[in-house]
Amino acid sequence: MDITIKKTEEAPVDERRRVWSRDPLIRRFLSWGHQEEGKDSSRPEFIHHFEVYLKNRLVGDVRVFGDRGDMKKNMAQLIVVLGESRGMGVGSRAVGLVLERFRGIYKAIYCRVNRYNIASIRMLRQNGFIFNNLVGNEFILEHEYKE
Repeated sequence: MDITIKKTEEAPVDERRRVWSRDPLIRRFLSWGHQEEGKDSSRPEFIHHFEVYLKNRLVGDVRVFGDRGDMKKNMAQLIVVLGESRGMGVGSRAVGLVLERFRGIYKAIYCRVNRYNIASIRMLRQNGFIFNNLVGNEFILEHEYKE
């Protein structure tokens, strides 16, 4: 399967992404405005944007980002949005490519996933993420880089 990722400065808000943002499955499981009690809701301290392509067609986005606490722990958070081509292994391959890019940079990468989003949990587990915690309705899965 011809899957590539491309680092971009920022994911533009275009018609394709607007369609994705209205997808009921994405809206159900993606916590755009998630904020833990007592946590600062400011912009992340760092963010890396990647576009996901299947045979040169844009099908999703991946972001790796973090706040000051993440920076102190040398960790980052991952979020994946596949607007198209779900269930074909595209997300799993894209996550694997992103993880390889950050080997040697971060100690670990974690992802917050709605506990009912079985497909995303399975995809993360295939990429070496393990259960770390349950916060509210979200599992926190973590991929720790081994030396």
